[in-house]
Amino acid sequence: MTGEFDPWAPQGAAARDYLGGRRPAIVRVHVVGGEPEDVDAEVFFRLPQDMERWELRALELCQGRVLDVGAGAGCHALALQERGLEVVALETCDAFVDVMRLRGVKDVRSGELAKVKDGPFDRLLLLMHGLGLAGHPDGLRSLLADAHRLLGHDGRMLLDSRDPKDACDEDGLAVAELRLEYLGRKGPRFSWLFAGPEALEAFAAEVGWQATVVHQEPDGRYLASLARS
Repeated sequence: MTGEFDPWAPQGAAARDYLGGRRPAIVRVHVVGGEPEDVDAEVFFRLPQDMERWELRALELCQGRVLDVGAGAGCHALALQERGLEVVALETCDAFVDVMRLRGVKDVRSGELAKVKDGPFDRLLLLMHGLGLAGHPDGLRSLLADAHRLLGHDGRMLLDSRDPKDACDEDGLAVAELRLEYLGRKGPRFSWLFAGPEALEAFAAEVGWQATVVHQEPDGRYLASLARS
């Protein structure tokens, strides 16, 4: 989904303005039933020295050919390019696509994961609450099906989430309804999936995957590596 109906358009517009020199460029994240949170687009442009331990661990685990899904402004794609890896940066938001090309990401694609046909990849990378991109449990099944199609025999998917704890359902999953706003313009609502480590491991096992937590923070944020079982 692109253009004015893209739920990510406010973030993309903020990133484009930030690249153009606007300081600050604040995106307001509205959570249905919760308090809004302000995010400065500066976060999309951080360098490796500014990244958190879990995402540095994810970059360390990347090798071979990498598909960076929901690549944003390209901070992870650029870091991997610097290491000499072949990276395909995938985004649905037109503004983010423009930003990445301007920043020097070599292979930027616009579109959905289901449209990518030129596998295999050695790693699928989904960071910055990457599990959330699935939206809901059925979306997670579709994500794992796409990963199965795109990953090589020994490939891995690396993604992060945060344990929803008390907000989760009986399966240990939680779905939040979000809406992004920038300079008074709001995008449409979208669903965002959270799963605790145990819930992700159980869900993955049901559909033929093995999920392993490779890093966990005290606040519940964790990084998982998924491989076909």
